[in-house]
Amino acid sequence: LENDWGIEFSHSIEEQIGGQLKAGFVLADIFEDTNGSGRLHELNVPTFYATKAIKI
Repeated sequence: LENDWGIEFSHSIEEQIGGQLKAGFVLADIFEDTNGSGRLHELNVPTFYATKAIKI
């Protein structure tokens, strides 16, 4: 691959959060962060998300 970059696969926000909600979880909080370096970090574009969900 060009510049020795890797390939990443991920799920959409709809798949991730929607799946939690459809499984009976309530979204209690959401956190986001950048990858700590590179262009997206310089532009403060979040690349990581974490959710806190509670099963009801």
